[in-house]
Amino acid sequence: MKKLKENFEVLKRKVEKEFSIDLSDLTYDFEVDSIRVLGQFSKKDMKISLNKWLYNEKPEDYFEYVVKHEMAHAIVNEIYGYNPFIKPHGREFKRVCRVLGIPGTATTDKFSDSEYLKVKKSKSRKRKEYEYTCNCGRKHILTSIRHNRVKKGTNYICTECRSRLKFVKEL
Repeated sequence: MKKLKENFEVLKRKVEKEFSIDLSDLTYDFEVDSIRVLGQFSKKDMKISLNKWLYNEKPEDYFEYVVKHEMAHAIVNEIYGYNPFIKPHGREFKRVCRVLGIPGTATTDKFSDSEYLKVKKSKSRKRKEYEYTCNCGRKHILTSIRHNRVKKGTNYICTECRSRLKFVKEL
């Protein structure tokens, strides 16, 4: 963790110089404990939340792909402030990522072989699935969330034939 602190401060100073911004208020913690979120930047707190288990498993990859990614969000926030026209992974974010030398994507597969994530996924609740069909005969699988929305009146459309999906059975 000491190495992370050093690398974080070095990156912060580099970024402040490169972009002529002040990130002295930017901090980090290890509050993320999720299989869906690798890291998270909070504009309100000027804080990056990290996953200590993933960091401990692959510290170099985690710093390179997650810490820098979240730092890019902080940079965009500092440069542009609140602007409803700037998307979280939009043009401005991608430009900052290029300067940092990282992909400007919302996801990465660098942690797909993570033992921590495998264990977390095996313990997570599996949603029920439901089979639906359309006019072109394709089989569509919907989770319980979308199935419940259908029951309340939401319509889902096949991307191929543009017809409404019809319930077949619970899987």
